[in-house]
Amino acid sequence: MAAACSWLSVPGGSHVFHQGDPSDSIYVVVSGVLGAYLTDQPGGGRLLRRIGAGEILGEIGFITGEPRAATVKALRNCELLRVSHDELRKLAHQNPTVLMELCSTVIRRLRDTEEQRGDGRLHPKTMCIVPHDAGLDIRTFAEHIATALGGGRRPVVLCKEDSEGKTAEWFFQREQGSGLVVYLAEPDEGAWTRFCRRQADSIVLLARGDAQPQPFSALGPDGGALPSDIPADLVLLWDRTISRSKTADWLKAIKPRAHHHVRTAADAARAARLITGHSVGLVLSGGGARGLAHVGVVRALQEHGVQFDVIGGTSMGAIIGAGLALEWDLSAMVAHCMEGFLGRPKLRDFGLPRSALFPGGRVRRLFDEWFGDVAIEETPVKYFCVSTNLSNGTLSVHDTGSLATWVQASAAIPGVFPPVLDEGTVHVDGGVLDNLPTDAMRQFGVGSIIAVNVGIEDELVAHGKPPNMLELLWRVGTIGSDSKVGSELRKCDVLLVPKVQHIHLLNWRAYEQAMEAGYRAAIERLSDFDLIARRASG
Repeated sequence: MAAACSWLSVPGGSHVFHQGDPSDSIYVVVSGVLGAYLTDQPGGGRLLRRIGAGEILGEIGFITGEPRAATVKALRNCELLRVSHDELRKLAHQNPTVLMELCSTVIRRLRDTEEQRGDGRLHPKTMCIVPHDAGLDIRTFAEHIATALGGGRRPVVLCKEDSEGKTAEWFFQREQGSGLVVYLAEPDEGAWTRFCRRQADSIVLLARGDAQPQPFSALGPDGGALPSDIPADLVLLWDRTISRSKTADWLKAIKPRAHHHVRTAADAARAARLITGHSVGLVLSGGGARGLAHVGVVRALQEHGVQFDVIGGTSMGAIIGAGLALEWDLSAMVAHCMEGFLGRPKLRDFGLPRSALFPGGRVRRLFDEWFGDVAIEETPVKYFCVSTNLSNGTLSVHDTGSLATWVQASAAIPGVFPPVLDEGTVHVDGGVLDNLPTDAMRQFGVGSIIAVNVGIEDELVAHGKPPNMLELLWRVGTIGSDSKVGSELRKCDVLLVPKVQHIHLLNWRAYEQAMEAGYRAAIERLSDFDLIARRASG
């Protein structure tokens, strides 16, 4: 194989081949990151996926004989191995395992596309940390990244002083000999900072959260000279608490791919896992009172040291997830639910039906009491919830905006609770379209997904009398997502289904049964969680 290869150096921004070109060779990425684009519109292309070190490209055209299906260009300086069509045919004839490996790659990519797993997940080989000002200790943050990814080869941290006078071969060897190379840029747009950015698979913008939100000087005169299609994450450092409204101003000024709040070493480790594609996402379904099984699952995870870095949910899962994102104590979370749903006449009293059985004002006051004026982008742990947009018939994913508003929308079972109106659009329970939003979680580039489904129903049978109105509304409201149940297992790494079907949707007094069922369901899968923990450590 080595004798048949030729070495190819591709500068960042250069094309490897164009859509429609003859499929005359395949390539193996030795270092760097490439982007595959579908040029289906004038003036540009749509990024399909990023291709990193160790991956193969051009194999589909080799097998089918068809022209290139996409345009591929280098997102940064890349080193490739090229094997011509004729040489590869000789190799496949001499060693059929070569052809089997190519077929396996094709099948894997087709499967990932079908299951929407060809997501933004990226395991960068190089990273550039850019400070907002000279007073930031970026080396300490780089060490946090190295510690968080301590399961494999320890990352190499390079600053300007370490690298002066070194050749391109020297940098290539650092990348080949390490699991991750972290370049420490300077706060100004000097030659070293430009070099760091050209070398980066991923860029981390580091700033003090309480500082005045403004563009980074290191990114050029307008503060926005980020390389095309290289992910840039904003990390905001806080002394103790996350200031209200500051985060939204930072996001407006920088427009990063994602943002992360760091107050402690544990927060820094979480940010490192998210940035490098080793994070764990926790997805919680809707299910009314059965959703308290989520609390039991989380208790089991915490007792056994299983960390999760992103939380997403629908309906009751959105409520529990919001409490987790705000770092509520589990016992306090249960107390909130009991007091809100059972202790006071807030959600138990029926109103005169207009758009729902329960009054909207009482529902809103409850969520305001719980979440106040917190915005989703301000939660210490990254969070999202989903709602169904009835105005256009699509699923809305909410990772910014009022936490109280969008949790209320996510839990607004049609006919039971009033819809939420936002700029002329009507939003109801996310479970109408997706009661277990694993697809939405994939968009956050997580490495592994733990999903908990408490919304699976037994077959609806009428024993001499029709079901009551609440049960009918719940069934009708979630029937659109019931068809997805069979595909859930393929879209997550661990799927937990606590045995809570016997608990009525509004039987809040059965909270101890629900939590125990969730705890048992998680305990039975501890070996699977160990595997996820090993992935998260790099």
